[in-house]
Amino acid sequence: MLYFFRFFKNFNNTSDLITLSLDEEFKPVLKENMRVFNEYETNDVHNIKNQISNIQNIIIENIEKILERREKIDILVNKTEKLYQENINFRRQAMNFNFHMWLENNRMTLYFISSIIIFIFFIWSLYNNNIYILNSYY
Repeated sequence: MLYFFRFFKNFNNTSDLITLSLDEEFKPVLKENMRVFNEYETNDVHNIKNQISNIQNIIIENIEKILERREKIDILVNKTEKLYQENINFRRQAMNFNFHMWLENNRMTLYFISSIIIFIFFIWSLYNNNIYILNSYY
């Protein structure tokens, strides 16, 4: 607006005007005004585009981090399942090993107890047979 008033102040006399005579005088003013206003809009638009670009980059980085985190969680879940299965197998093997060790440690005791039981059964059967035999004679 200021340029407009300055223009009329300098060029108010219309009798001196010839077609395109103001072109040389007004052209630098118009050029400067266009540069200033275009630069202002360009700077704002450029700043907004930069901000949008920065926001897009941040969003993309966040999405990548989320995907990496998801992959890590999947890996942890798989490792946990594998450890659980290994735990079950280890327990089975430990129980089997424990039984075999107990059997190895107590094998002689079991042999001794079973031989005593067999001996007692043998004595008992002989005693019962002798009773039957003695009863048959009487």
